[in-house]
Amino acid sequence: FDPAADRQMLVATTRFRERLNKVVQKTFNPHGETHEKFDFRIGDKIICGRNQKIEINTGEANAPIRITANGETGRVTRFFEIKKTPYMEVLMPEGSLLKISVGGQNDWCLANAITVWKAQGSQWPIIVSAVEDSYAADMICDRAYHYTGLSRASKATFVVGSRTAMDRQCQRTSSVNRKTLLVEQMQSLSDAKLIEAI
Repeated sequence: FDPAADRQMLVATTRFRERLNKVVQKTFNPHGETHEKFDFRIGDKIICGRNQKIEINTGEANAPIRITANGETGRVTRFFEIKKTPYMEVLMPEGSLLKISVGGQNDWCLANAITVWKAQGSQWPIIVSAVEDSYAADMICDRAYHYTGLSRASKATFVVGSRTAMDRQCQRTSSVNRKTLLVEQMQSLSDAKLIEAI
């Protein structure tokens, strides 16, 4: 069991995520090596904020490129320089070592805690779900939100926070009326276009 890789904290709001990540970093990685040009420490768990192509750190001139998706997590393993240009190396779950520039770090953030929406489609053995008791959280959280968060665990989920807030939020069955327009788009296709598309 790797306590960093096998557990994920989930929160509702970005503001709480940022505060919690700083606390967790100071608590569980207080002595991780730092670099004056980077916001992260060696050992930090970080998450990619947008889809992008990133060079794999092979030490060779024409290194292969890895497509890294929004929401993928990795771990900072070291800082290094190439021709006086600083980089950080990020170990991804499948073993790729990514080379991230100083400017490229802006597409990454600490990932000890992430939002439930960022966690959609992912799974960890252990989930710690923080129930926030705030107006902002009440605007985001509903029954489906909590179900999404709780269902990210393959072994166990721990819910921490206000029971009153969770009960209040779960009374809401939908935070938004989703309108995908899929039905309208399908109806607008003629039979010929539909057959042609298939």
